[in-house]
Amino acid sequence: MNSRLTGMKALLDGSPVLGALCGDEVEQIGLLWGRISRTWAAGTLAKADATGALPDIASLIYLVGLITIPPRVNEHLRSYRVGQTLDFNEQFKDELESVDQQQSLLQYLYSHPLYVEGLVDVPTGLIYRASPSRARRVGSYVLILGTMIAMTLIFGLLSGFQQSIPHLPSATPASLVAAAIVALVGAVAHLGIGAIKQVQQAQAGGATFVALGNWLLWVHVREVYLCVSVAGVGIAALGVIITTGRYDPLTMLLAGYSWDSLQEIFLPKFTSAVATRTAALTN
Repeated sequence: MNSRLTGMKALLDGSPVLGALCGDEVEQIGLLWGRISRTWAAGTLAKADATGALPDIASLIYLVGLITIPPRVNEHLRSYRVGQTLDFNEQFKDELESVDQQQSLLQYLYSHPLYVEGLVDVPTGLIYRASPSRARRVGSYVLILGTMIAMTLIFGLLSGFQQSIPHLPSATPASLVAAAIVALVGAVAHLGIGAIKQVQQAQAGGATFVALGNWLLWVHVREVYLCVSVAGVGIAALGVIITTGRYDPLTMLLAGYSWDSLQEIFLPKFTSAVATRTAALTN
């Protein structure tokens, strides 16, 4: 161990970049190992001495993990698609001394976002894969925006199918497009309120994953979920229009805000209606 520490210090002395990256941690490891080895060298390692050395051993384990784990986190993430999650606690539970150390290291990664190619959720122990490419991140925003535009255009086209869709009220394409836009505004408001709640929970209970503070990165890693959510908003809004005959701004705003609850009601009915129409056309 002493020879390894000497070699590491020589390596760090020869590389200012590495020295700045982990020089302090290596120095602390050397001090801790010095205290532990002096206890062992006494030749009379009593149980009390061993117990007293445990905090130093735990600190040494954590500092080693602080140096070695972040690069391997990135190695795992590079094999993942954007938005896929790495369970940090499960992956590295054998390399850290306690759950508290796992949480501390996750908090460190969260506080140093440039060290890891992902978005760290400390309370759950998950790290979402994020692309380091700016172009790829912009592509996520374009994809989500394009899905939203497509949904509104589909609503506009629905006015031509009023005879084919039972109970669809008579409305102009512009009115249906406006209804879709208001529903999307309601869904965005729902996400915004959820982010504010995360901020409040962070302030009250120490939770550190705050969507509001990582908004653009959060949108990037959740691109698939958000695109599917846009479709869900459309289904919920259409279900409300068909069942109530209303598409006024307040109704659509509430439909978008509560789309995740409404889609559980309307999606099975929508699927059943499509199946019935398809069967009628093929028979």
